[in-house]
Amino acid sequence: MKLRSWITIGCTLASHLAFGYVYVPNKGEGSVSVINTSNNTIEATVFVETAPQFGAKLPDGSKVYIPNVGSGTVSVIETSGNTVSATISVGTNPTFAVATPDGSKVYVTNCMSASVSVIDTATDTVTSTITVGTIPEFAAVTPDGSKLYVPNVAENTVSVIDTATDTVTSTITVGAAPIFPVSLSDSSKVYVTNASDSTVSVIDTATDTVSTTIYVGSSPIFATMASNKLYVANYASATMSVIDTATDTVSTIIYLSSISMYPTPMPDGSKIYVPNVSSASVDVIETTGDTIATTISVGTSPTFGAVLADGSYVYVTNDYDGSVSVIDTSTDTVSTTVSVGSNPAFALQAP
Repeated sequence: MKLRSWITIGCTLASHLAFGYVYVPNKGEGSVSVINTSNNTIEATVFVETAPQFGAKLPDGSKVYIPNVGSGTVSVIETSGNTVSATISVGTNPTFAVATPDGSKVYVTNCMSASVSVIDTATDTVTSTITVGTIPEFAAVTPDGSKLYVPNVAENTVSVIDTATDTVTSTITVGAAPIFPVSLSDSSKVYVTNASDSTVSVIDTATDTVSTTIYVGSSPIFATMASNKLYVANYASATMSVIDTATDTVSTIIYLSSISMYPTPMPDGSKIYVPNVSSASVDVIETTGDTIATTISVGTSPTFGAVLADGSYVYVTNDYDGSVSVIDTSTDTVSTTVSVGSNPAFALQAP
């Protein structure tokens, strides 16, 4: 799998609750597989539009928003009946959706139209289209809900959007090919991975300026927070850089089994599950010592994991064999494998 295909993913992440579901968009066939987490069987297959990708759920779990990259639309799934209640036209190649903490809005990045669509979740209509930079892929809302940070891959900038007014208040120059933003839980800093120059830019959200630049491994793409540390998956070097967020320095480098994708933390921050794309495995990192405790064999080309809210299971999407591996976190073994659609892209749990 080439790096560039993941930098422009959209242009070319669940609780084992007794009555919960895991929603898995299948980008190869325009559907969403709904897994019943009580028995890990397919409850429903919801047909959406072309190439569904990185969706978002409302905080109350009532609706799931799925961007359809190839159709320029967002499908809204009502989780009470697992049916599509609305199909919303947005920009070109919508890639990623994120909801505000209060659930009032969903923001959708439109990769090939340099914009962000704002959806009012009460009416499921687009209330605003915000112009940003070229190739906005991912985005992050700060936990306090006040700002949205949108890296623009082709312009080496991050657009800052005031969520009260839905306007761009600042454009910040960062590293080369910025792609994935992660906010601290107190909303004081946002970290942005820069895939083409092996750095992470640290943005002070009070001033919206870069406070420091941290050198990591080659081609950092995805990152996640756990135990007050930022874990950065370096795609090309098959390493994980661990950043101490108090000092903004690299404290450890972990050597992974192969090139990796989205690192998924346990709710308590004790472990991180790292899908290894080229070795059909998941590395389990214990965050107390930042070492790999075990490596679990899963399906072909695992890309994303969604840990369950109670920490009991992790659902890992296997892109090339149309399956989801369900990992029991008490034993770190695969308890079952669920067949889904073609090229499962992502997983999230609702309600």
